[in-house]
Amino acid sequence: MLSFSGLQRRFEDALKKLTTDLEMKLSQRDELKEQQRLKKAGVVSGDDMNEGDADADTGGEGVDLFGEEEEESGMDVS
Repeated sequence: MLSFSGLQRRFEDALKKLTTDLEMKLSQRDELKEQQRLKKAGVVSGDDMNEGDADADTGGEGVDLFGEEEEESGMDVS
């Protein structure tokens, strides 16, 4: 059976990992927002943004970085 100090250490390790993951996701979100802002301002063209990278991270399943479904383009490919 784990002692209190063992449980506390496991909790602290898990908390560190989750904190690190959250910081990484927040920085990625900020980076994406900045890229979108630059694209909207016309500073960066769509080709320069490597738009396929987001799909590569999720396997191209239509889910964005934060687990939300991406909107369909409205094109019927059937």
